[in-house]
Amino acid sequence: MVDTPTVEQVDRRIAENRAKHDGDLAAIESDQHLSPEGRAIKEAEVKNAARETHEQLKSARTAAAKHEQDRYYARAFQRGVASIDSYRGVYSMAAAAPDEKALAKLKAQAVNTNDSMLLKAVYHAAYDRNYVSLLNDAPAEVQNLLEYEYENFLRKANDSLRRKRQLNERLALGVRTTAPAR
Repeated sequence: MVDTPTVEQVDRRIAENRAKHDGDLAAIESDQHLSPEGRAIKEAEVKNAARETHEQLKSARTAAAKHEQDRYYARAFQRGVASIDSYRGVYSMAAAAPDEKALAKLKAQAVNTNDSMLLKAVYHAAYDRNYVSLLNDAPAEVQNLLEYEYENFLRKANDSLRRKRQLNERLALGVRTTAPAR
């Protein structure tokens, strides 16, 4: 099995490539023995080599981000001690919920009956459908997965949800949400 580098390791290699590129260009620029044509040829070689390396590193970063996302996902939705068939059954029930409201009702049922497997399946279905509002009180593993995805631009933030949450917070604090009439 090949070890996949972490995103941070690839980011360091990208920065090193950038620094090497800048250093090589500075060395070419300061070389008094090169003619203008020779300088242009050397600069083009350095830029092409840096560009090729950068493209390879971008691919490596994408693979590293996907690998880390998969790791977070596995932690967030691991099955625990229950059988796979049991989990499939409750996940099927959660996945069959037609909308966010129905999934929220199922979540309330899981909380009221203390059904941890159903609750995990609801979180899983909410994650799959990007119902972030249902994940606010999800376990830390699910929160870590979402945070990782947002930080690495693997998931787009739901702006309307964010605005709605901000409005609710302002209303809870008693902040006026509209300008006063004149």
